[in-house]
Amino acid sequence: MKTLDQQFATVPIGDVRPHPRNPRRGNLAAIANSISVNGWYGSLVVQRSTGYILAGNHRYRSALVSGATSLPVCYLDIDDEQALRILLTDNRTSDLATQDEDELALLLAELAGSDLGLDGTGYRDADLEQLLFETVDTADDQSDELVEGFEVIVTCQDESQQRQLLTRLQEEGYACRALAS
Repeated sequence: MKTLDQQFATVPIGDVRPHPRNPRRGNLAAIANSISVNGWYGSLVVQRSTGYILAGNHRYRSALVSGATSLPVCYLDIDDEQALRILLTDNRTSDLATQDEDELALLLAELAGSDLGLDGTGYRDADLEQLLFETVDTADDQSDELVEGFEVIVTCQDESQQRQLLTRLQEEGYACRALAS
């Protein structure tokens, strides 16, 4: 494994700038919301010779808009070709990732029942509802054990109670989904 020489520092926000050739267009509102709820974590990856950000361009833009004056960076001493490769692979490897939809649904349902709900995750309640619906449909399609089924409709006091009950029932192995009233 090739390890690059990395130097970490906290620098004035004006010392770095977005890479002008970054083809990625990020969702600044979602990133700003995450920073607001979760705080800043990690560092920007920056080519030392140019000051161009290779990873974290949109976190930088969100920080700039929010009035940040300094940011943590990881400087790399690399040439322009390698900088472009790192810029592109950081974007592409994210695109190529997959998710365990069942695990994602459980995590989101767990957070949805918290005081902050899904705030700071990049997901909305509608995303969770769609994911739960798709997850249950997939589980029903793949179930060889279920020959005959019975249904129960439960009316909850509010959406929070509905999410908590849905999560609990799914953890107990029931195939269930939320219905809007």
